[in-house]
Amino acid sequence: MQPSSVAVFIQTACVLNTRPGSYTLIRNHHKEGIPIEFLLQKVLALSMLSEIITNFIKTLVPNLEKAYIPTIAGVVGIILSWLTCVGIFNTLDIPVKYAAVDYLLTGIIISRGANLVHDLADKLNKEQARA
Repeated sequence: MQPSSVAVFIQTACVLNTRPGSYTLIRNHHKEGIPIEFLLQKVLALSMLSEIITNFIKTLVPNLEKAYIPTIAGVVGIILSWLTCVGIFNTLDIPVKYAAVDYLLTGIIISRGANLVHDLADKLNKEQARA
């Protein structure tokens, strides 16, 4: 496939997805005034899922170098963004020429959120250990 046909395929896949909670419905709700918290909840949920999947990969490959973990988390975030058709910029009506770019950037944001979720979980575990 050529790059433009990939972008058209991704855009078509998400536009045709009209079940509840889909990309199309989020866009329509956003235009009608649904709060931004709805989008943030989705990104947080995907970040937690990305963290879980990344930790699972780390257990499957125990001798994995730490330098590769952010890259793996980024790839997992991009895949989750593409599979769930969650694009932050399009949802916020920020024009992006290709849907694939929106999913790429959203996936990177999700992977960084996974790092924050991991840090928060570590702090909560340390606090529980002290108590």
